[in-house]
Amino acid sequence: MRIGRVTFTMAVVLVALAASGCSRKRYKIPSGAMFPTLAVGDHVTADTSVAVPTRGDVFVFLYPEHPEQSFVKRVVGLPGDRVEVAGQKLSINGRALDTCVVGHYGYAEDDGTSHDGELVLENGGAATYLLFYDRSGGADGSWIVSPGEYFVVGDNRNNSHDSRLWFGGRGGGVPAKLLQGRVTAPTLALPKGASGLEASFAKCKKDLAVAP
Repeated sequence: MRIGRVTFTMAVVLVALAASGCSRKRYKIPSGAMFPTLAVGDHVTADTSVAVPTRGDVFVFLYPEHPEQSFVKRVVGLPGDRVEVAGQKLSINGRALDTCVVGHYGYAEDDGTSHDGELVLENGGAATYLLFYDRSGGADGSWIVSPGEYFVVGDNRNNSHDSRLWFGGRGGGVPAKLLQGRVTAPTLALPKGASGLEASFAKCKKDLAVAP
């Protein structure tokens, strides 16, 4: 099981826990690729009865290059979509998703590795969620999602091993048959140490029409 950095990226290899009912399965998050939505050590529940994602959903799936591993990412591209990433803008079929910059933020991992960047609120369709953009790098490009596949990215956009980087850097989607279930995401909230951004966070939620 591979866990850790992959050249500017972090892979999320989930650790399956006990099943919680016939249609639910619990996992433990081992890395920060979905931060700030999911932090290292968080436990999440995947509803295996939900087989078809909606744009913006968080899904557990079998990693296409190594299907013995389970990953968790956010679904941003549906079959046939053209997905484009340029800096802090993610566009679907030529339309950029609505975003709002909350403000500067930094954090450190348990091993002392520090990250400096910005928190950004993004409206992805089924949900509005926080992203972290690390100033250390990124993965820009354009991709067409193949029929029967879904394009997935991490919320820690510059520290995530996802559809933009798979298959030798060519990128690619997750075949529907590898999807395992939709994750119940936590309530939208600022991460630890970001209390000074409460006013701008509230303004961004209002601007993007997020329900209180």
